Amino acid sequence: MTTLGTGWRRDALLAVLLAAVLTAAWTLRDATALAAMRLPDTDDLMRLVQIRDWLGGQRFADLTQHRLGFDGVPMHWTRLADLGPAAIILLISPLAGVAAAERIAVVAWPALLFAGVLFVMARAARDVGGNRIVPVAMLLAALAHPATTYFAPGRIDHHGLQMLLWLIAVAGLLGPDRLLYGALIGGASAASLVVGMETAPLLALLAAILLAEAAWSGRRDRLVGYGGGLAFGLVAARCFAPNFWFYPACDGFTANAWVASVIGAAAVFAGAGATALRDRRHRLAAIGVVAALAAWAVWRLTPACLSPYGALDPLLVRVWLSQVAEARPLLATPAVAIGYGGLLVTGTLAAVHAVRAERTRGWIVILVLLVGALGLAMVQARAANGGALLACLPLARIVVLARARGGWRMAGAWLGSAGTVYALIAQMTVPATAASAPGGTADMGCTPPAMLATLARQPAGLVLAPVDAGAMLIAHTPHRVLAAPYHRAGEAILASYRFYRLPPPAARRMAERLGVRYVLACAAMPYRQVPGSMAAALQQGRAPLTGIARMGTTTLYRVTP
Repeated sequence: MTTLGTGWRRDALLAVLLAAVLTAAWTLRDATALAAMRLPDTDDLMRLVQIRDWLGGQRFADLTQHRLGFDGVPMHWTRLADLGPAAIILLISPLAGVAAAERIAVVAWPALLFAGVLFVMARAARDVGGNRIVPVAMLLAALAHPATTYFAPGRIDHHGLQMLLWLIAVAGLLGPDRLLYGALIGGASAASLVVGMETAPLLALLAAILLAEAAWSGRRDRLVGYGGGLAFGLVAARCFAPNFWFYPACDGFTANAWVASVIGAAAVFAGAGATALRDRRHRLAAIGVVAALAAWAVWRLTPACLSPYGALDPLLVRVWLSQVAEARPLLATPAVAIGYGGLLVTGTLAAVHAVRAERTRGWIVILVLLVGALGLAMVQARAANGGALLACLPLARIVVLARARGGWRMAGAWLGSAGTVYALIAQMTVPATAASAPGGTADMGCTPPAMLATLARQPAGLVLAPVDAGAMLIAHTPHRVLAAPYHRAGEAILASYRFYRLPPPAARRMAERLGVRYVLACAAMPYRQVPGSMAAALQQGRAPLTGIARMGTTTLYRVTP
């Protein structure tokens, strides 16, 4: 990374300006939804609920969502991602009230993260391609779909923070071989692992690059700094350990994930020691042995990390998880392939061109990371988010080269480098639905504001509704909800699906047994096309339940004794 004094004020000003302009435009576009706190994604709504519960007195270490599932669900998050929005709410509440403070926070927090991403992008661009590509890279990063969907107003979930931490780690890798930059990589990596495990495979690839470079060159300053930053970060991170620290999975900041990360930090220090060997072949062999031993230790001590979600019911995977767009392979559908992968593929090709033309370390590192992100996206499309940001660097170089020639080349370079173009193509390929919208889980009209208000006025009870409506119901009503789209609520999700699938008499008996007081029927119900199912009876108005209200295609029922 270049010295911070080199153009940092200009970079910061441009980053803030771009973030402010786009945030203002997006806020105007979504003003009605934001005013009603109808946030873009279920994760945003659940994050808001978690923050409300915490500020309302729930313990810092208690991340259980007590109004979800049969007896509450331990969420696979940590408080680290709650700190920013919570601080804004606490700061503004005495001046404007809690409701206004929440509305400001859900706009301001993603905007701050967005400005941070654009600033770090400028620093990375200057290191890898020089001053000429900096403004172009920042502009492309502002359009880098699907990653930029995490910075729209209302997106207060943890993904935006993870994108910023990921980019900080990459910027440290592109900088000089110094302890400070290694510590920057390690600290950002540790924080990202605390926030969530989605970027863990990309961070492992980054660590592999550091080890390989140290083995090849014999230089270890950055590697030692990385190990130190990672180790210190992991020790400090223990203050974010949740009360269900020993949950038997590796899906978040759990004991399993922490132990696996500590093994990785130990491997880094062992690898740094191996760089003292003078012969390159000996260094490579020694670090290879260290990596193999670390992999063996993870396999033996934290086998749960080989299957991060834990032992999910195969039925749950089939009826629910396999329908989540970002958890599906990149080539699952044309819309996912184009919307998630378009910018990543184009950026990878641009990185190949940069390596062939310039053969510099920076472009080689970017190419390795992009190829890795593309490979991971073939398993789960969500890996394309981190890759989309990195794609802006080689694509900025292509735009600068094309601009010198002008004409159709420049127009083509801009179009091929703008991530939003691929989102538009994806929308034209397949109509936007909950399954195809990157990062989205629409509830298909199950929770119109008037219905939420009606339900909120009812005596408190347990609500059974389509899974994707769960977070909205918890955020906007005082009721408990059986299911929401979180894998740790797997048994409750299956119960919800089972209710809609059963014949009406059996479904009613099941609802009574579970203590369900209200049932929500709408177009998002599973099995509504299955003859004889409860969902079909609800859709046709023939369910053995008592109707409370009907609004459009949504009906609220009471389970009466």
